[in-house]
Amino acid sequence: MNFFKFYIGDYQRDTAHLSIAEHGAYALMLQHYYATEKPLPSGRLLHRMLRAQDKCERDAIDAVASQFWKETPEGLVNERADAEIRKAKAQAETNARISREREDRRKGVREQHKKSTIRSTVRALDGLGVSQKMAEKTEKKGEIQRKSGESSDHSNASFIRLGDDTPVTQQLIDFQRNREHESYSVRATNDARTEHKPDTIHGTIGQPNHSHSQTKEKPKTSRRADNARLPILDPQVEGLDLEAWRQFVEYRRGIGKSIKPPSVKAAQRRLVRLAQDGSSQTAIVAQSVENGWQGLFALKQEATQGVRPRMDNRTYGPGGKI
Repeated sequence: MNFFKFYIGDYQRDTAHLSIAEHGAYALMLQHYYATEKPLPSGRLLHRMLRAQDKCERDAIDAVASQFWKETPEGLVNERADAEIRKAKAQAETNARISREREDRRKGVREQHKKSTIRSTVRALDGLGVSQKMAEKTEKKGEIQRKSGESSDHSNASFIRLGDDTPVTQQLIDFQRNREHESYSVRATNDARTEHKPDTIHGTIGQPNHSHSQTKEKPKTSRRADNARLPILDPQVEGLDLEAWRQFVEYRRGIGKSIKPPSVKAAQRRLVRLAQDGSSQTAIVAQSVENGWQGLFALKQEATQGVRPRMDNRTYGPGGKI
């Protein structure tokens, strides 16, 4: 065993009377016993195995062996350790059995999926005109190449036989996939040609198909395209400072956050409203530019009323007090 369970409560209850040297001797004996799963020797051989150096250590080993170990013709055994070893082996066998059963289930699912895929491929090949004789011929050729030891694409193919003895090869599966891809490509090309084909089916050459021309829809224009035509720099609100607004628009473009056409009127209205307290629209825009803001905000108190005097400008009296 590479490890063993150590129940602290059980150990302390049974070994509370042991000394430190005896605890060490017991731990070393358990480690050897679990690692080898064989009985331990007794007497001088046990002292040598546990590397006892003096009489105190040898006495500790003998005391532990006499109290917790049973002497048999094969050597010293521990009943509790034997029980733990049996439990560990039983658990290992259970885990191995569960693993095998799980792998068998997965293998069965894979085999069932493979057979269903092969049957559907055979049906598809029959629909494409690939006969049973062609499948047998391909399999026979691959069998000959495998026996002769030739290395080719056919010799490396995996040949599969269904439950009803229907031979099919991996080459046929690849053939089916290629045919499906070609069929899809042909359909896509035909659809593209049909879309651009002149109206010669429902009418004669030179005469337009009126039924087709009537159902043709007009190209739609998106609302975003219509809004993009709105001039961003044109004033849409009365009282707007055009120069301040132009600076704000250029600033937003410079930071990669251009103003959307639907938001132009709302932004202009906000700039005019913020300037109703007597503030300059140019100062409001400059404040946003200096602080890296994307929007427009009212001027701070420091910008409108000036900066408060610093502490250094105060007058100090005797002793450094104000």
